Amino acid sequence: PLTYEYTGTAQHHGITGYKYELGPKSLGNSSYRHFPHNTAKYFDRPSTTEDFLNADYSTRKSIINNPDPDSYDMGQCYCDGECSPMGVINVTACRYGAPAFVSLPHFLNGDPSLRESVNGLNPNEKEHSFYFLLEP
Repeated sequence: PLTYEYTGTAQHHGITGYKYELGPKSLGNSSYRHFPHNTAKYFDRPSTTEDFLNADYSTRKSIINNPDPDSYDMGQCYCDGECSPMGVINVTACRYGAPAFVSLPHFLNGDPSLRESVNGLNPNEKEHSFYFLLEP
């Protein structure tokens, strides 16, 4: 595996992956270990795109919206004093202090107050989730 760590802990600021030609031969129904904890690495289902077999991987809702304070919530890793509302990750530390926040489109799975403050948002699980496809 190739590993690159940003500042901070590897759990929240690192990427571990494989060069394409050196990657695992078959991923099957297992987690993909390219991204940090709880990001898009969970196998959902096989699919096809233009006759290519894919393995579909997605994230879990807990990455940005976990109402259980005793459970892991990636958004809470980036709190600097006051935490962002559920559904928004403060990544300012990753941007060398420049204010930056990340969310899913239309604040999908976020705190309802986020959507109420902007007109025209219509989160849709099918259209706004984060996922990726790999050819096994």
